[in-house]
Amino acid sequence: MQYCAPSWSWASVEGRIEILPKVDFAHVHLKEGRIGFKARVEQVNVMYQGQRVTDTRSLVDSAFLDITGQVAEVYSCDSRSRSVILVDSRRRTRTKLNFFPDWVLFAQSPIDQLLALRVMTVRGPSTVTTFGMVLMLKTGEELPVKYERVGLFSVLHNENCDIESRFEGWNQQTIRII
Repeated sequence: MQYCAPSWSWASVEGRIEILPKVDFAHVHLKEGRIGFKARVEQVNVMYQGQRVTDTRSLVDSAFLDITGQVAEVYSCDSRSRSVILVDSRRRTRTKLNFFPDWVLFAQSPIDQLLALRVMTVRGPSTVTTFGMVLMLKTGEELPVKYERVGLFSVLHNENCDIESRFEGWNQQTIRII
């Protein structure tokens, strides 16, 4: 596949674009603190022919996004169920995260190890949902280590549960997504 955009951009998806997972923002108001961002963009670099891109209509031939947030290793399982599994060996628990792959072929070919990056938490009227990106290690010997976005995840929580304790085992890390 020819490069056309970084994996974290909607423009990198060949085919129909869907905004998944669907979020009902009807009861969400920023001023009420209903959305909590859990990741911070450190640096974005978009290039074309060795020059930094400033025009949003420009062609792109390389890009990266450095982002800091909580990450954990996840494993794909049955792609038909559209889920990835988070295994916490310390607590001996397995958590199912709803997985929304960016392309159909990825959903049909299970990958052993992926990385989940927690991006935001949205408080609804009776539930809390955490959203994030699912990333795959880009193989190669270049440093720094790079990841590609392969999809999104969501996990639904009971409104009364302590959300932050559910992410205790996740490591704070800065990663590069290409």
